[in-house]
Amino acid sequence: MPSELRYIMFDSEEVRIAVCRFLATKSNRIDAKAIGRIAVFTSGGEVVADIYSSRNVAGSLRIDSSDLIQALLWFCRLNRIPLPQLSTKRLELSEGQLVLVTGVNPISTEPRIANDRISYAEWAVKQPLPGQA
Repeated sequence: MPSELRYIMFDSEEVRIAVCRFLATKSNRIDAKAIGRIAVFTSGGEVVADIYSSRNVAGSLRIDSSDLIQALLWFCRLNRIPLPQLSTKRLELSEGQLVLVTGVNPISTEPRIANDRISYAEWAVKQPLPGQA
């Protein structure tokens, strides 16, 4: 069965738009103008975001990984970025940018990175062709 992995990188402004829209749909109705800075980082093995106020209010609001994924999926839908519905979805950070990783029949190993390039060749060679076992 073919596998598909897709990595979609979001810059800070796209994350901001997605999070602001997501928070606007929540019951607490946070005003997008009140959001000053969004810090995305890993905590306990998952990607989370802290939202800081632009109005010099102490403290922050934490958004967990599942809410971030929901916000990014919504952003993709509005911007007509096609995503498979039956794919696995997870978040990663790469060079300071938020990355949505989707996979259909994802492979069980990570790709090898050599000379700043991703290589799937070793994995592909080990897989039997259809009809072979």
